[in-house]
Amino acid sequence: MVRVIAFLAFLLALALGLAWIADRPGSVLITWLGNEYRLDILPAIIAFLLASIALATIWSLIRLVLRMPSLLTMAGRSRRKQKGYQAVARGMVAVSSGDARAAGKHAAEAGKLLGEEPLALLLNAQAAQLSGDGGKAEKAFSTMLEHRDTRVVGLRGLFIESQRKGDAQAARFYADEAYKLAPSADWASDTALAFRCRERDWLGAMALVEQAASRRMID
Repeated sequence: MVRVIAFLAFLLALALGLAWIADRPGSVLITWLGNEYRLDILPAIIAFLLASIALATIWSLIRLVLRMPSLLTMAGRSRRKQKGYQAVARGMVAVSSGDARAAGKHAAEAGKLLGEEPLALLLNAQAAQLSGDGGKAEKAFSTMLEHRDTRVVGLRGLFIESQRKGDAQAARFYADEAYKLAPSADWASDTALAFRCRERDWLGAMALVEQAASRRMID
């Protein structure tokens, strides 16, 4: 509605302007290459406007041609990302249904299309866990540590893999690191507390309890 009113106002102003110019006749003298051209003021203004529109159109077309390679590159990246996210969605469904083969296939496709984006890394790690490939899962979770958005998820995955291997020292390290980054994560705080109680580190355990109470995570 606002645009319609603005357009009508523009047309009214244009009509009033043309009427005002028509009531005040005059002429424009143009000298070009020794020749003189005399135009009435109204046709001269219209010619000037048409020339300006033509120049603007030509300039826009030139800019479009110059930008065409970058526009095509952006369009290709957009299609690539769209296909990558579709692969992630299919991979997550495969992981949820326990189809390790399909999950691995979609994880490889997502990794190829999206690189080290968080969702692709997460799918790759979960697909490796589902297939029982601990080494590949650890590698994927370790890569997730390099990205802030997936660091805590990577620590949890490495913690789980350490527990599977029976490496209590590594499991405690990953839990402690996750607790530092995300104290509100229940698995990290509970695991850190359990390790301190198991080792009879009562001062450390009480410190964790007091921190949890101060954050109102426990009564």
